[in-house]
Amino acid sequence: MKIYIAREENIQNDKSQVFKRLVNYLENRGHIILNKEAPDDFEQRLNLIKQCEIFIAIFSLAQFDSGFELSYALTHARKKCIVFYRQSEEKNLPKLLAGCTFSNCYLRGYKSFDQLQNILTLFKL
Repeated sequence: MKIYIAREENIQNDKSQVFKRLVNYLENRGHIILNKEAPDDFEQRLNLIKQCEIFIAIFSLAQFDSGFELSYALTHARKKCIVFYRQSEEKNLPKLLAGCTFSNCYLRGYKSFDQLQNILTLFKL
């Protein structure tokens, strides 16, 4: 399955480790990560989103551009979107995200990477 993962341009420390572990996990299960390397520009990102079958965002990795990417994936490209957030950061979720009612958007909290993996298996990823 072709997957796009919303990511920061310059992720560091624990955030980059979550992204790398997620990429490893999904690739080991036979999936293709379309944006394993950061796209050069915003237009290239949108083209990759059009190509993906599933859009994944991790709130703890997300930045302002990720909100635009998620909006595009939900409304224009009509992709299945899975949005993760650390349960400890739930109170910091943007109100628009917390109240998202799109039928193709799944918002899930996680405490550990193992729990994130378990949630992905529920989505057959």
